[in-house]
Amino acid sequence: MTAADDSVSLLDHGAVIWRYRWLISWICLVTVLFVFVITVTSPKIYESTTTLLAPKESTPSGLLGGLVASGLLQQPPGLSMPSLTQNREILVSILKSRTVATAVATRFQLQERYRARHLEDAIETLRRLTDVKASFREGLISVKAEDTDPQLAAEIANFYVEQLDQLVAQFGVGEAGRQRVFLTEQLARARGQLEGAEKALRSFEERNRAVVL
Repeated sequence: MTAADDSVSLLDHGAVIWRYRWLISWICLVTVLFVFVITVTSPKIYESTTTLLAPKESTPSGLLGGLVASGLLQQPPGLSMPSLTQNREILVSILKSRTVATAVATRFQLQERYRARHLEDAIETLRRLTDVKASFREGLISVKAEDTDPQLAAEIANFYVEQLDQLVAQFGVGEAGRQRVFLTEQLARARGQLEGAEKALRSFEERNRAVVL
């Protein structure tokens, strides 16, 4: 192909564009107007992020066992307690649990806000609009919530953390109470055995006329 052929081809393209210049202009104008209308009419989505610092030590078996027993955590088959799962992974599992999602949906009446037919539909929408992530390097857990209302987005993100704190405190105190009851029972049993041993010794001394030192 020669230079003359290239110049003719460019002239042909230019002629076609000039011939349909009004159509091209209208298409560009309609596209810009359509994008503008969509941008103006679409609701603005605000996001709020709450960050908390999780301990790096392994979780005590008492708290972990209480969480597994409550159904917040699922214990893998064949894995004995205590688990080697780190605290931040456990806390992320709690934040993603149905218990916390149900509490959030009930607290903020999300079934009505999302116009969901059932509570389960509202929970699924909530999970799509929230994101829980853990940074293993810094040991941070972040909860990001999205909503058309910036204040509600912030309240939802903070409420996740409040529910986490309540659940950890609840199962931690519950485990401590169970341990206290167990120790009290063991102490009472030991006292009973000691009293029985003292009575047996006294009876032995009386029968054998032993001298009590």
